[in-house]
Amino acid sequence: MEHPKYKLIYFNIRGRAEPLRLMFAYAKVPFEDYRIKELPSYLSPEPSPEWDALKKTLPFGTVPVLEVDGKYLGETNAIARFLAKRLGLAGANRWEAAQADSIVSYVYSDFEMPCIEYVREMNPDRKRLLLSRMLDRIAKVSDKLENILQKNIAKNGSGFYVGESLTLADFTSVTFYYSVETLSNLTTPEMASSCKYKLIYWNVRAKAEPIRWMFAYGGVPFEDYRIHELPSYVSPAPNPEWTALKGEVPYGTVPVLLVYGNYLGESHAIGRYLAKECGLAGTNDWEAAQADSILTYLGAEFDSAMDMFMREMDQEKKKAAKETTMQKIAKVSETLEKILRNNNSSGERKFLVGSTPTFVDFFVVSFGDVAEAFVQPGVMGPYKLLATHKDLIRGLPGVEKFIQDHAHLAMSNRGSPLYWPDLK
Repeated sequence: MEHPKYKLIYFNIRGRAEPLRLMFAYAKVPFEDYRIKELPSYLSPEPSPEWDALKKTLPFGTVPVLEVDGKYLGETNAIARFLAKRLGLAGANRWEAAQADSIVSYVYSDFEMPCIEYVREMNPDRKRLLLSRMLDRIAKVSDKLENILQKNIAKNGSGFYVGESLTLADFTSVTFYYSVETLSNLTTPEMASSCKYKLIYWNVRAKAEPIRWMFAYGGVPFEDYRIHELPSYVSPAPNPEWTALKGEVPYGTVPVLLVYGNYLGESHAIGRYLAKECGLAGTNDWEAAQADSILTYLGAEFDSAMDMFMREMDQEKKKAAKETTMQKIAKVSETLEKILRNNNSSGERKFLVGSTPTFVDFFVVSFGDVAEAFVQPGVMGPYKLLATHKDLIRGLPGVEKFIQDHAHLAMSNRGSPLYWPDLK
């Protein structure tokens, strides 16, 4: 078969042109491997006059592009499908061609597009977020490709992704792993060492503190990311960091947990999610459900009233909101002490559920701390069982050290510039 004159244009890196180059090499079909000697702006700040001039002549202003007898064909996957037919890499029939195409399309949508977004991102914080997502993507795509390959090997023993011969899917798979290798080279040590978990909240205790204690107790590494601004209901000062962030988080609120690029909102949901990994889910499903029941009660009775009190700006309405919140504190505290008495009837158990700490113990201690710091100092004084319970939880392994290391952020320290003032 006589081939036309091919010219493949791309930057002087592997990138998205590599599977096309490999296809030409395998088929032993001559082509001009034209490499732009500059780097794109997202890889280098240096001027790129050759690329600036060239992209104006291309179909979509992007590369790779294939020139065939003077005519341009853009987009990697379109070029790959075109070449697969010309170079004998389209499978044995239309079905195999479609199967190969589906694999290529999957890798493109689930890996290549997010990878391009990551590489082009200039903002360091946003880039760290995208890296977390990329790690998830790499694992997911690798598993899928492995599964497809194993099934085809079991079917015919060929070792290819589709049928019994090489197709464009095989070349795409190889360059996927090239891209992962390149991605690791573009990743800074700071990014590479990032934790699985990133907890985002204001630079105070409050709603995030029981979650931080859970991580500390379980010995689970996490990034304790603190927004160094104040929310609008505390201070009228501009908060550009939070303004940018709240558009990304699920409900426009914090705390939020970032897990390999995926957000989980709402503090109680985060606590329930982390409980098992932190060793705080109880000894069986019943204890976990009991802990969940108490936490749900706490949220329904106290959290909404507390939020209304915190956010109310009108001073008269704030007084009424405070009175309501004080009533809720008394009701919840009496109920919690009753639960502690009932669970401690044998004289051996000291926790809210069972004989070991669960996630709800941490949230109950936080409830008392928040009530004391933000509603009324001394409000928890009458509740001696809760005070004993608080000392127990604060003295747990990991938790005690975390509290000592972050003592300067104690909510009850009204002299601290990190304390939110005038909330009584």
